[in-house]
Amino acid sequence: MQRPCFFLAVTLLAFGVAPSHQVNVVEEPLTTGCTDFKKFVDSTVQLDARQYDGLWYEQVRTKHLPFEDECFCSEANYTIADDRSINVENTCRLGSATSPVTGATGTAIIPDKKHPGYLLISFGIPFLRGSYAVLDTDYTDYSIIASCPRLGIGRWHIWILTREQQPDEQLIDGLKNKTVGMGFSATEFVTTYQGDDCKKAPEGDYQPIATWDDYF
Repeated sequence: MQRPCFFLAVTLLAFGVAPSHQVNVVEEPLTTGCTDFKKFVDSTVQLDARQYDGLWYEQVRTKHLPFEDECFCSEANYTIADDRSINVENTCRLGSATSPVTGATGTAIIPDKKHPGYLLISFGIPFLRGSYAVLDTDYTDYSIIASCPRLGIGRWHIWILTREQQPDEQLIDGLKNKTVGMGFSATEFVTTYQGDDCKKAPEGDYQPIATWDDYF
């Protein structure tokens, strides 16, 4: 079985806009964004799923995501289901930008209506859901998503998504700095490849992921 790409994002209301002037990415060793889980959940934005749905491109993620180690041209597509859950389709090209598209589909739910920006998401195993939270978005340009372990055991993860496949580098640098300001270390960031060849038709047929059992 092929290794799935795994990147996430889910919904929400905007807090601000990344700076348009030239910035340097701040490198901070401390990661405090997940130390207080209640504060983490409280920091999520208010959900407007209909503004958030559609296609997003992954620009930055954190290390230690074996599902994504060989992913190029990663995308996330969100649609609103009839029951108000969010359908998630994650795709990437495994191994190179010209490889066949591979992916997985999942479902995100909002466990607490008071915090619509905090979601639980499952990929094929309904009783096993990961926590994913939208910390900032403006709906039209960018979104910052985080995952913190609910019981304090496990790794934290960050995803920075944009509507454009190749956004301005100043925007990405500004979003990295904003994420560092939230308490997440930039030393863990990895840039996702979104080169010109990502826009070309891939070779071969789409290859869905049949099961996630090997990854939990």
